[in-house]
Amino acid sequence: EYIESDAGAVESVEQMAEPEQYGALLGKLHKSLAKLDYSPTFSLAHFHDTDYYAKTLEAVKDVLPNNTAPFADELLVAYRSTPKPAPAAEQLIHGDPRTANILHRDGEPFTFIDWDTLMKGSIWMDVGDMLRSLSENALYDQQPVPIQTLLAVAEGYRSVAQPETDSVAFGTDALRAAQIIALELSMRFVAD
Repeated sequence: EYIESDAGAVESVEQMAEPEQYGALLGKLHKSLAKLDYSPTFSLAHFHDTDYYAKTLEAVKDVLPNNTAPFADELLVAYRSTPKPAPAAEQLIHGDPRTANILHRDGEPFTFIDWDTLMKGSIWMDVGDMLRSLSENALYDQQPVPIQTLLAVAEGYRSVAQPETDSVAFGTDALRAAQIIALELSMRFVAD
C-alpha cells in the first residue's frame, strides 16, 4: 500500500536535522508493539541470533579462503570480549529499523516500512541495528562514526520508551548493542 512521504531517504547522519527524532520514533514503536499479544507466523531462520553466527563462523573458520580466514578469529575474539547490553524482556520488534526503512514527511521521520522481519526479541536488537546503520552510512561516506549523534538517537529512544532509565547507562548499552549487531553481520558475511 502506498504511504505518502518525502522523496528519498535519510542516508547519512549529516542529513539528520534532529537525530533524537529517530530514536523517539523507534521508542514509540516499541511502546506500541509491547502492548500487542501477537506472535509472528513467519520468521527468518536464525535472524539476529548472534550466538548462532558465532558458532557457524567457528565451525567454518578452518576452511575459509586465506584472504578471509584472518577475519574469523578477529571477529570471534571481538564478539566474545564485547560487553553485552543490560538484559531486556522479549517483545515484538521491527527487526530492521535502519534509516532506509524510515519514511519522512516535511523532513521529519514518521513511520517504518519493510515489516518482513517483525519478530519477538530484545529492544537492543532494534536500537543496535538503527545505530549500526547510521555508523555504516558514515563509514560508506568515509566519515568518522558520529558517536554524539548515535548517543542523541539513543537518548531520543530512552526519553520516550524508558524515561526512568539512567541516560548514561542507556547510551552505553545502546552503543554496545550497535557493536554486537555489527559483529553479528560481519560474522555472518565472513562465514557465508
